[in-house]
Amino acid sequence: MKGRKQGTPKTGGRELGTPNKTTKEIREFYLAFLSNNIDQIQDLFNEVTLVNPVKALEIVLTLSKFILPPVTPEIIDSNPSTIRVIVVEPKKDN
Repeated sequence: MKGRKQGTPKTGGRELGTPNKTTKEIREFYLAFLSNNIDQIQDLFNEVTLVNPVKALEIVLTLSKFILPPVTPEIIDSNPSTIRVIVVEPKKDN
């Protein structure tokens, strides 16, 4: 049987919190790509807005998921002995 025995602590590998080098490089490349093409991206978005405003709004909402933190709904009840949890599932893309 290869590997460590069940229940023994994991050893080796990156330390917790150490960034992945490839992920860091890809993010830096993508950020540079966006920064260098911001005018063209804005022009394309403007064209989409003119042709299909609903699609433009969908693009904004889709990109917002990657930029803004998710909103968790909170219910405030005047009766502190009652706790209700409401889970709102996001709409699944087709």
